[in-house]
Amino acid sequence: MRRCLLALLAVCATLASASAQPLKLLTLEYPPFFSTNLEGRGFMPQLVRETFHRAGYDVDIQFMTWRRALALVATGQADGLVGAYYTKERAKFMAYTDLIARNEEVFVRTKDNPFLYTGQQDLRKYSIGALDGSAPHERLKGDGFETTASTSFEHVFLKLGAKRIEVMLIGRAVMNHMLATNPKLASLQEQLEVLEPPYYTGEFFTTIIKARPDADEIVLAFNTALSEMKTDGSLKALLAKYGQNC
Repeated sequence: MRRCLLALLAVCATLASASAQPLKLLTLEYPPFFSTNLEGRGFMPQLVRETFHRAGYDVDIQFMTWRRALALVATGQADGLVGAYYTKERAKFMAYTDLIARNEEVFVRTKDNPFLYTGQQDLRKYSIGALDGSAPHERLKGDGFETTASTSFEHVFLKLGAKRIEVMLIGRAVMNHMLATNPKLASLQEQLEVLEPPYYTGEFFTTIIKARPDADEIVLAFNTALSEMKTDGSLKALLAKYGQNC
């Protein structure tokens, strides 16, 4: 009896220790949604941090390349992602929270490269620059487009400006923010053209690795807290602070 009690206490102590550890969540430089150069690291980390705080969890949000972030979560070296799009492949090992925000993915070319464009089918003859490991990149490949992947959008922009690629794919808000704030891209501000309509509208979620035995509990707690923030107006206030309406 005494041994059983000691074993039970040991299990409880282990669980308590685990729950006391901050959730290690990973993301990338993707302003204006999330960036180490923004106040509070951007509205989405602020939102995720506040929502988890209400749900009873501390979080440690770390920035790195998206490819590395995916690999660390897939191998159990982190608890989840901030600002992930949904894909069937990711859903195999990650549980998704409710929707947090949306992001229009658009094709962009330089104005001095006015190739005939009547629709997205005209882009199949070109290699499209995209972010390595991203859901939009995977979607392009799945739709049969030729792609050239880079580890950052700055690199993709520079390839477009140097005529190493004909077209790039990027979130509209991210494009606008980077062109307005990144000195390395200043020369491109008046040279780019968005090919309408958007390729598609992506949706941002927070994810938790399914290998955690409490993954469903964490997601439910997050969703409940997020719903409360929508109801009491704190979510709207946070979005307004960062000039967001998504």
